[in-house]
Amino acid sequence: MRFAPYNPSPYSAKTITHALLTPAITGTDARNQLHPQKKKVPPKHRFEKCALFVPPKDTKGPGCIFSPAQPEGVPGPRFVRGVRDNQILIFAAGYCPEKKGGERGEGGGEGGGGAGCAFTFRPPGWSRKDVFHDGTVAFRLETRGPPTPTSRASAADLHTNERAELRAVIAAFQFRRWDVEGWESVVVATDSEYVVSGATEKVWRWREKKWRTVRKKAVLNRDLWEVLIKVIEQIGRNGLEVLFWKIKKEDNVASGGARDASALKEVDGEFTEYRGIEM
Repeated sequence: MRFAPYNPSPYSAKTITHALLTPAITGTDARNQLHPQKKKVPPKHRFEKCALFVPPKDTKGPGCIFSPAQPEGVPGPRFVRGVRDNQILIFAAGYCPEKKGGERGEGGGEGGGGAGCAFTFRPPGWSRKDVFHDGTVAFRLETRGPPTPTSRASAADLHTNERAELRAVIAAFQFRRWDVEGWESVVVATDSEYVVSGATEKVWRWREKKWRTVRKKAVLNRDLWEVLIKVIEQIGRNGLEVLFWKIKKEDNVASGGARDASALKEVDGEFTEYRGIEM
């Protein structure tokens, strides 16, 4: 992959606006509308379950091996691995404030205090359309879960850290066709042990056991796990490798966005698929 010079913007970051987002486009022209400059990339390998990302020994943090770079033909800069220029890093985080007594917030209403989700897919800078983007997409966790046959309103309405963390990862994967940009591997960096161990190991076993844990209990957040599996499998069929990296909380640059989003008054009731254009 060829890279153009990357110059970090001297301007301060601004909160993402809805003008930079578009609802999911459906139909046969969806890919062309979202990525008119690229053609469909055939699958490069057979899909296998996603795995853990193992950094080089003595790596002190994501910034040691992934750095900002501007690939030619890509709308904006990405966090690219220095020794493997076909691999990018995306940060994902979720946050839910505690009420008195240690309980988590409920999802209803528009008064703030729900769970927040965020992912950071690029460093701050200008896009090709001369719009400044701080690189983070942040939003309140919806008041209802995805429309799956197994969704239960009582479970989907409850806002927790775990649901917010899962939701952030799903949004990051759905945001763009990362394979169409030319990448062959995407690493999701999160401080959530729940997401990392679940996505790389437990969820596949849960599905085989008809969504029961080793203690024969129903798996929590099954609706979101089912969506995540579907998304990961589709990404794999498109030829993109998926890896998860458990990082320290202080190294997760998306954490601040998730915390800020939890206080937003604006919240979507229905599960929303976010798509980014020219970013």
